[in-house]
Amino acid sequence: MTPLFTMGEIRREIEKALSNVDKAIIEMLKNRGEDFVTEARSQRTWKDRTTNLRSSIGFFIFYGDKMIEGNVEGTAEGQSEARSTVASIDKSDGTYYLFGIAGMEYAAAVESKGYNVITEQSITILPLIEGDMKKLEKMIKAA
Repeated sequence: MTPLFTMGEIRREIEKALSNVDKAIIEMLKNRGEDFVTEARSQRTWKDRTTNLRSSIGFFIFYGDKMIEGNVEGTAEGQSEARSTVASIDKSDGTYYLFGIAGMEYAAAVESKGYNVITEQSITILPLIEGDMKKLEKMIKAA
């Protein structure tokens, strides 16, 4: 019996399938990151006098130490603080990360006064990501 395919063809099909899974994970994380930023920036529970805090709110997607996507808009200082903060986090275990961030060092102080900067969004986004991952898992199993 002679197979109609080679080991190389099997390998390419597996790599293609894995690439599609990676793309789906990244797209899902990107959508949830954008939801996080939209919700966090729309909060008007605190006065952003310099616009630095609001503009330091963003998200980053990493696969291990490699940044896949980053979205921080606004003042240069706000962007710089957000990027600096996420750079300081150990991401060496080779997994996907979605970081929702308020990069200004005083974000926690604002939250400690009872204002929401990103905490509510961080809490509400997690179950949505878990649901997305379950859907993705079902799609993979069905394929």
